[in-house]
Amino acid sequence: MPTPLPFITVSGSPFDQGLGHGSQLKDLVQRAVWMWREQVARVYNVHADRFIGRFLDATDFKPAIRKFTPGLMEEVEGLAKGADVDLEAMLAFQLMDEVWMNGNRALAEKCTAVGVDGAEGRPTIVAQNMDIEGFRNGYQVVVRHRIADAPDQMVLTCAGLIATTGLNSAGLGVCVNALTQLRYKMKGLPVAFVVRGLLGQSSLDEAAAFVTDVEHATGQNYLMGDSSGVRSFECSEKGAAEYDEKRSGALVHTNHPLASSDYTPQHSEYVDAHPNAPPGGDNSRTRFQTAHDLLAQRPGAVDPDWVKAILSSGHPEHPICAPYLDVASHHTFGSVVMELAGDPVMHASAGPPDLNGYHEYRF
Repeated sequence: MPTPLPFITVSGSPFDQGLGHGSQLKDLVQRAVWMWREQVARVYNVHADRFIGRFLDATDFKPAIRKFTPGLMEEVEGLAKGADVDLEAMLAFQLMDEVWMNGNRALAEKCTAVGVDGAEGRPTIVAQNMDIEGFRNGYQVVVRHRIADAPDQMVLTCAGLIATTGLNSAGLGVCVNALTQLRYKMKGLPVAFVVRGLLGQSSLDEAAAFVTDVEHATGQNYLMGDSSGVRSFECSEKGAAEYDEKRSGALVHTNHPLASSDYTPQHSEYVDAHPNAPPGGDNSRTRFQTAHDLLAQRPGAVDPDWVKAILSSGHPEHPICAPYLDVASHHTFGSVVMELAGDPVMHASAGPPDLNGYHEYRF
């Protein structure tokens, strides 16, 4: 039987929700932040406190956080207090993708997302493998947010992080893929806050409006769905570009742009110098094709179990399900398959799902 992830429920004001997260998972949060600080020091060859101070001084994310996701800054403050972690460190801990980009550590090959339109009694499905650094392994948690006058939210995340991916009680699911080839900047709304902002919406149409209206800090794809279907938006400094190439009612996205051409200068130079090269690196392209090939084996009949099988699939060099190797290497930190019809359901795995299986979570 799959082992359930640590699961907590938080409620009240945004500060109280953060306080509940931090206090209920205090030991896990403290250890996760400590592991992250050790990784920062190793990668950047500087004391973590110095990196955090310089990073926050050089960036300006707070205005966009307060403008587009009011309350989430207070949630981070409550999280820091509840876990007894320095506030600056806790804020920087939220900026996973932004540190990768602005910290001169661009890691492009991670995360595979699948969205399948519902049909013939089958639910809409939004699913992904979240591939991030190995040092976060062991800190996977599911947090349910009870929110007054808005849908409840349920996120799969790392202890101390406000979100990696999730769904809400209105039946909206959100998945993400890093797109390091797209322009980014040192202000705007960070990825974790975009995810939570999207989960605050009541429908796919509202989520599409939100993701196209906000100022994005980081190149990222947001694959979203509700009972009406699935949509995918590649976001960057310039804005959002929708990717809508469905095959048999399904969208797949990995880690190369398919709709946006708002490239970084470095990627623009590469594209100009290699006009006939296929998009993306070998890893991202292989995972993209593998997912499509497996979806094509069941045209019009893709169900949650088949999506779980896709996300559990291997490959000699570029598996969709990436094994854990060590604290410095990327691996499949977690996997989610979300059913978005009627009573929404999250099937979540702690770590590579081929080994750990999925546990079911409902509102």
